[in-house]
Parts: sequence; C-alpha cells; structure tokens
Amino acid sequence: MPMQNSLAKSAIIEHLRGHDERMVDRAFESLYREHAAAVRSFVMQKGGNAEDAADVFQDALIVFYKKIRSNGFELHCSIGTYLFAVSKNLWLNKVRKHKKEIIGVDGWPQDELGETDVPLMEENPNSLAAAKALKKMGGDCEQLLVDFFFNGLETTEITQRMGYANEQVTRNKKSRCLKKLRILFRQLKSQMSI
Repeated sequence: MPMQNSLAKSAIIEHLRGHDERMVDRAFESLYREHAAAVRSFVMQKGGNAEDAADVFQDALIVFYKKIRSNGFELHCSIGTYLFAVSKNLWLNKVRKHKKEIIGVDGWPQDELGETDVPLMEENPNSLAAAKALKKMGGDCEQLLVDFFFNGLETTEITQRMGYANEQVTRNKKSRCLKKLRILFRQLKSQMSI
C-alpha cells in the first residue's frame, strides 16, 4: 500500500526527467521512503550489513536515474520491482566477485566458470550445474540470457546489441535458449550426482 506523501510512478518519472532539482530530490526521497527497506532486508538476509544495503540501493537509484533520462527507455514494471531487481543483481555481483577472490586464493582457478556466469543464485545448491550449462551454451544464447537475466537489459536493448531484426525475434531466441539451457542443466546435474 502506498505510503502517505508518496508520489505516483508517473510523477516520479516526470520529476526525474525534469530539470527542477527540488522535484528530483522529492522523487528520490519518495523512492528511498518506499523501496530502501526491501533492499536492506534482502542484502542483510544475504550476508550484507546496513551500509552494504545503502550502497547497493544508492547504486540502483543511479542506474534507474540514468535509464529514466535516456531516450527511449520505457519502464514495463513497477518502480519497486525494477529497483529491487537492479539492487539484487548489484549485490549478487558483489558477492560473486568476493567469492571468486576467495576461491582463487584457495587454489581453484578464478575463471573456472567464466566472467559471464554472473550470479546464478548463490543460494541455489544447483548453481554450479546451472553455471556450467550456461557456459556450455556459449555464443548468442549465453550472451542473450546473461544480458536479460543478470545485466537487466530490456528486450529492445538486447535486440539492438545482438543485431536481431526485431523484438519478436529476440523473444523467440530467448525462449529457444531457455529450453536448451534447461536440457543442458538436467544433463549436467545428472552427471554431477553420479
């Protein structure tokens, strides 16, 4: 339920796109008031502290602000959903980098899973099989799935980046890649459990 003195999604976007600093500040205050607690809770559940959560949320706001001010960006979800997803990815990337440094010190090759095997949900016990399946796919499928799920790129951005004809081609490719990933994941998971 929206809090008192909260701004509507359209008002926040309008304020952030505008040039009145007071209105931009008001929009950011509203975003902090409504969404910082959810990010703080998530980060603290995943091993961070209040300072980590504040840093992550601040970075997510910067990402959101830049996206809002860029030409052609359309938000197809709630602001809260967007900020939480960006915050989650930022935090999981930070955790992954930290784990990678520790693994490297312990003797495992630091690039065992590859740089693009971004956070495949560290809390998932099957993450190694998922990371290997994604890496095994390689090429366009790996890049498309990483861009969509972990880098948070919109379909339009991926379409342009990958050079596809239109967004429908991108959605079809994503669907085929996900099916292929599921098959590879099941195969690798069964091989690992033997």
